[in-house]
Amino acid sequence: MIDLHMHTNYIDGEDSVIEILRKCEEIKLNLISITDHDVCEAYNELKNINIKNYFSGKIITGIELNALINNNRIEILGYNYDLDYINNYLKNKYKNNHEEVKQISEIKQMKNKCEKLGIKINNKEFNFNKKWSFRFMHELIKENEENKKYFTEEEWKDVQIFYRQCCYDPNGILNIDYSEFVPDINEVIEVIHNAGGKAFLAHLFRYKETEKEAKDLLNNIVKNTKIDGIECFYKCFTKEQQLFLANFCKNNNLLISGGSDYHGENKKNIKLGIDIPKEFTNFIDLLTEKS
Repeated sequence: MIDLHMHTNYIDGEDSVIEILRKCEEIKLNLISITDHDVCEAYNELKNINIKNYFSGKIITGIELNALINNNRIEILGYNYDLDYINNYLKNKYKNNHEEVKQISEIKQMKNKCEKLGIKINNKEFNFNKKWSFRFMHELIKENEENKKYFTEEEWKDVQIFYRQCCYDPNGILNIDYSEFVPDINEVIEVIHNAGGKAFLAHLFRYKETEKEAKDLLNNIVKNTKIDGIECFYKCFTKEQQLFLANFCKNNNLLISGGSDYHGENKKNIKLGIDIPKEFTNFIDLLTEKS
């Protein structure tokens, strides 16, 4: 069992690096990658500890980078890259308070859209403390029951669906303009390749409301970028979705990865570890090879 998609408390996870390693050891994972959003601080920490005291399996460098394609905000997983190269890129690309500035901008955009639409929200200030803008807005909106008419039942009840369909999607009613903060997908893939790594599309079916839209996005990315692989085995995908993506990769000479997207208590229903069917494990072996 492996897990190539997990998050620590450097950004939006709950567990420290050492806590993650201990938990991976407890369930006997063979291969892992920590993939924090737009940072690789976990690996800077790992350089200064004796990893074998906590985890006996193999670790490959990982990161989850935000990217844009045709105004769609998606995420690209980078694996097996040179740490110094990516550290330098992030240092030059973003300011130290990048995440806080981005979150505050997102709040401002969503509040302006609420005002134009007639969505009534209280005038509360956003206090950035690893709390995402969309969670803050979802809570604000739900304080007024009258706002329910603007959203589907799923968007009203589930903060993740609210985020993906209302804020993340270019057609969402509170859609955010990410162009100021998020680089183009080809820039992100090029950076990963220049660092000697491989670039993977993360959790495809979370970006779009219908499978047809998601598959159209997939074809667009494969046709117009130099993506290396797809995250096929993902905790929130159905078995049919997983096998569709894995077979798509086989047919298009793409690599395969899999992960839980573990965040600890921030996503209580997501546990570490994911099984990869035996017929696809050789693709995982290819991932761990250096470019």
